[in-house]
Amino acid sequence: LERRTSRDALERFSIAVEQLAPTIAAIVLLPSMISLAGLASYAGWSVAHGEPTGFIFEALRFLLLAACALAIAGPIMLPGGDRTNAVRLLLLPIPRGVLYLGHAVGALTDPWVLLAAAIVIGLPLGLAAGGSLGTAIVAAAAGLLLIAALAGMALAVSSAAHLIVRDRRRGEWLALLVVVVLPMIGMMPALMGGR
Repeated sequence: LERRTSRDALERFSIAVEQLAPTIAAIVLLPSMISLAGLASYAGWSVAHGEPTGFIFEALRFLLLAACALAIAGPIMLPGGDRTNAVRLLLLPIPRGVLYLGHAVGALTDPWVLLAAAIVIGLPLGLAAGGSLGTAIVAAAAGLLLIAALAGMALAVSSAAHLIVRDRRRGEWLALLVVVVLPMIGMMPALMGGR
């Protein structure tokens, strides 16, 4: 492990992954956003014409529900170095409002918020294209509230996680809870229902 060549190769690999990760994420995220916006537009157009939307509209609703769950679980599950620690930034001579604004804008770039935003933008566009302008305005307002709620939940959970992991012992207990206890609780119904 102490040989310089192996350490340099590992460092080069780490730097390469760090530089390629945003590109890979964009390659995966952009087609997903475009397809979700298209499906949401079609669902909105179908609702405006009174046609049954069936599976597509229900799938979009469940995806938005999953975005709410990911806004809570995502900041805990993501690595701690992925976000800038807002608690440590309070020591800098930057106004708190600017720090909060930067943290909120960072929360808007989370993948689950971006995917939910594609649905939220597509549905009112489909409703407006279908001729139901009033419903499109109401859907756009509700969508903006949903995006604000997702960002707020992500901000609250992220800040709470940063406060918890400031102390190493509390951080280790949180990691134990997330890695061991929560999956065990998730397996309990299957274990209890078996013979």
